[in-house]
Amino acid sequence: MSFIENYELLTIVIIILIFVSVAAPILYWAFKSYEIVIAIMLLSPAVSWVFAKNIPVEVGEIEPNTSSYIRVGLVMMMGLVGYIKFFQLSKYSQFKAPFYLKLFSIFLFIAFISTTYSVDQFYTFTRASQFIAFFGFLLGLFYWTKDEFHLDKAINIYFWVIVFGILINILSLVLFPGRAWWWTAPHRFQGVTGHPNELGAYCMLSYPILMWKYEKVFSKGKFFIILLFSSVLLIHIMSGSRSSFAAAVFGLFVWYFVSKNVVKFSTIFVLIILFASCLFLYDVKISSLERGHGSEITDLTGREEFWQASILLFSEKPIIGYGYGVSGSVLSDPRFHSGDLVLWSGSARTSLHNGYLSLLIGLGALGFVILMTALITPLWRVFFSEVSVYKSLILVIVLQILLINFFESALAGSSSFTPSVLWFFWIIAARTPSIINSSHLKNIS
Repeated sequence: MSFIENYELLTIVIIILIFVSVAAPILYWAFKSYEIVIAIMLLSPAVSWVFAKNIPVEVGEIEPNTSSYIRVGLVMMMGLVGYIKFFQLSKYSQFKAPFYLKLFSIFLFIAFISTTYSVDQFYTFTRASQFIAFFGFLLGLFYWTKDEFHLDKAINIYFWVIVFGILINILSLVLFPGRAWWWTAPHRFQGVTGHPNELGAYCMLSYPILMWKYEKVFSKGKFFIILLFSSVLLIHIMSGSRSSFAAAVFGLFVWYFVSKNVVKFSTIFVLIILFASCLFLYDVKISSLERGHGSEITDLTGREEFWQASILLFSEKPIIGYGYGVSGSVLSDPRFHSGDLVLWSGSARTSLHNGYLSLLIGLGALGFVILMTALITPLWRVFFSEVSVYKSLILVIVLQILLINFFESALAGSSSFTPSVLWFFWIIAARTPSIINSSHLKNIS
């Protein structure tokens, strides 16, 4: 064996030893405490924040990087822990796996099998495998969240993840000013997320949990929550993420509608109308919301062309689609090449800017119906449950994501924060009605 071969073998051994030395303690603590699994899964999309580079890059040049491998590795490890926890807890639990969990597993099976006919087999296999691992986490979470104590603990972990993200992004203004403002549009704030829309989605998902926490804490804690809420609102406006801001306003209405607070619902409605009227009458311009010369605030920045092409492609293969998670790969079709449409690179790492169309393109009507049925079933139970702060939190977060999914891909997968939060709260929705009902029965008795 030559020196070079020995050197390469030694390098591989060192890498394996480093991985084991890092992974072993994580797995040990994860097996001992499922709280660690929840925190890591919710924080895993933030790995990309560490490696994000605020430099010009063509969409077609985007490739998997270190953050991708670390995130996938974390999801795989925590997914394994989730499956083991599921087998441990389900044997002794009175809760049997409900229909929608079984339906979800059928969806994942179809997604994995679609690798055989996918137009981009590498990304279909990778994304389906990662989602299968993430499902293990969800199964473990379903059985771990057995009572109100564990329910509150899971939601509180999400709260502290949100607080961590808020503080890091605010501090980036001072610590990483070169990364804080987007290179494409220097008037838009992105913090350390790598894109203003990512920051906007993070802000959108912050408001409901802050409102939930406000209801849970005493007077001194309420001041801290109000301060956080105000900070999130400020950086959200600075991000210029219009779809997430519209979804956040929608979420505010949903919160007070679900909680049956007519006074606050009406007050918020009047204030928003007055604010919008003032902006219109005095022609106030907010630079972060501008999209170039001649663009209106409601301009869709070219998304319509993506949607038209996606609808055409779906009509040609409506039942099983082109393979799970192929995203922009379908736009490699020569019919859609254009020198004026630089985003149409035909890469799986580009978005179709509509999660519903992405799902239809990936697995056709079959996969779409299965996943949406699985998603809606537990939410239906929550919608008709009695009024509570849990009900408001769940419905606001999920409905916000379902709304923004018309403009971004925020439904299937676990590679970014928004879909991870969606499926996390899907499990919370599945467990909440029975937990709250049993808790009320105990209080009555």
